[in-house]
Amino acid sequence: MNPYYDKLINFDGARGLDRLVRKWAVLSSNLKTLPVNGPVLLPDLFVVSQSDTMLSRMIDTLSSYLITQKNLMDFSGDVPYFEFMMNYCPPGTGFGELKRLIDGISDCAGYRNEFRGIVHIKLDYWLGHQEEHHFIDLMDYLSENTHKWLIILSVSTKNEGKADAMESILSMFLRIERITLHRASTPTYVSEIEELLADYGFALDDSARELLSESIDILRGNRYFDSAGAVDLFGSDIIYELYARENMSAMTLTAADLQTFSKDSPYIQRTLQKVRKRIGFA
Repeated sequence: MNPYYDKLINFDGARGLDRLVRKWAVLSSNLKTLPVNGPVLLPDLFVVSQSDTMLSRMIDTLSSYLITQKNLMDFSGDVPYFEFMMNYCPPGTGFGELKRLIDGISDCAGYRNEFRGIVHIKLDYWLGHQEEHHFIDLMDYLSENTHKWLIILSVSTKNEGKADAMESILSMFLRIERITLHRASTPTYVSEIEELLADYGFALDDSARELLSESIDILRGNRYFDSAGAVDLFGSDIIYELYARENMSAMTLTAADLQTFSKDSPYIQRTLQKVRKRIGFA
C-alpha cells in the first residue's frame, strides 16, 4: 500500500479528498491490468481553503502519493510541484502575471525539456473577476497544458456564491473536482506537535496533551489564526524552550514541563496580541 494513501484518506478537514484518492487508487490498480490505448488523465482540482498552510501540506502529501504510485501521472523537473499566487491585472493593462507564471514553470523544468508535475495557482485576487479577458487567457493557457500537469486552482473564501461562480468558469476549460479544506481539529494539531517533539526524543503524557489542547483551542478561537502555520511555530518554540533549560526535563513531558505554554501563560497572550496588532495594521 502506498504510504501516503492513509494520510490523504484521513486528512483532517478536507471534504472530498478521501473520495478522490480512493477513486485514484482504483484507477491505478486498473491501469496495471486493463488494456490502455491512450493516456488516462486525472481531473484537475478546485480547492476552497481556509488555511494556506494546510493547503500546501495537502499538496505536498498529494505529490508524494502520486510519485510513489508511479502510474497515475508523470513527473519531470527539479521539483514535483510549483505554487504560484496570481496577482490581479485589471482590464486595459498588460497581463504580466501570465508571463511570470510561464517563467516560473519553465524554471521548475531545470535542465529537462519541460516540467511535468503539479501546478498550484492561488486565485484569491481573481474572485469576482473570472469573466474578464485576462482570466480567460489564463484558462486558455492552462487548458492547453493540462495533459502535462495536475492543475490545482485554489481560493480562500467563505463566500459560497463567489466560489461557485469561479468553479463554473473553471469547469468550462478544465475537468474539475472540488475539494473544501477547513481547519483541522485540535487533536490533529496536538498530534502534529507530538510528532515534531518525537523527532527530538520527547513524548507527551496525558496531562501535557490536555495542556496543549487547551492552548490550541484558545489560538483557534481567533478567526485570523492560520492554524497549521501557527502550530508549527508553537512546536518550534516548545523545542527551543526545552533545549534552552539548564536542567533538561525527563523525555516524557508533563503539564508541569509545559507551563510556559499553558492557556493563561504570557506566551499565549503575546501570541494573541501579535495577531490583533497585525490585523489592526492591515
